[in-house]
Amino acid sequence: MRTNAGSHFYPTPVAQISQYSRILGKHDRSRHRRGAQVRAFHRTTGRPFHENTTCVPNYPEETIVTEQMTIATIDTTAFRTAFLRILWELFEPFGGRHDVLDEGTSLFETLRDITPDEANISVSGQSASLAAQVQHTAFYIDAIREGLATNWTNSADWDASWQIEPVEAVTWQTLIDRLRAAYAWSTEFAEDTSDWNAVTIGVAFALVAHAAYHLGEIRQGIGVVRSA
Repeated sequence: MRTNAGSHFYPTPVAQISQYSRILGKHDRSRHRRGAQVRAFHRTTGRPFHENTTCVPNYPEETIVTEQMTIATIDTTAFRTAFLRILWELFEPFGGRHDVLDEGTSLFETLRDITPDEANISVSGQSASLAAQVQHTAFYIDAIREGLATNWTNSADWDASWQIEPVEAVTWQTLIDRLRAAYAWSTEFAEDTSDWNAVTIGVAFALVAHAAYHLGEIRQGIGVVRSA
């Protein structure tokens, strides 16, 4: 993901789900009903509506179409619990039911068995090394954290997030520790957030999706490296 970390998020209130349903009712020949029918037709088709229009929409005469909205809310505790559960499963050994991964395939379990030499290998001529994947994943979380702290006025150098010198034992462990610190912030964000709105819910989805994607890249990459 090489766009500004905050570009996806729109600060409009959420935590509500709108469900729309169409209701069919008996047609009334009165002018009021006729006008409502014409307005519904133009709203549905996107064609311009004028109050003095005389056209009659091609609906069956016995029906009109209206729209009704019902609103439900998501319990914030349930949302937080589900978010944390998926984060834990993606990043570290997780006891209990697995909803996303097979047991033993979390990010830190996967990285534990990768040597520095393996981490330095590019999977292909067009792919980054496994060490670069780890650095980028940590960088992304840090960029999200800074975006929240600065109201998305921060800028992130995504190209630089992929640039890394070859690692050896100490620097490889340092890189994993950086990712672990970024992950720790993610769990703190989930636990401490009380206002789940468009921005914070968007951050939650982004953290999960991005981590899951790069875990897949790393696991696929180590399979290629070890089969070479």
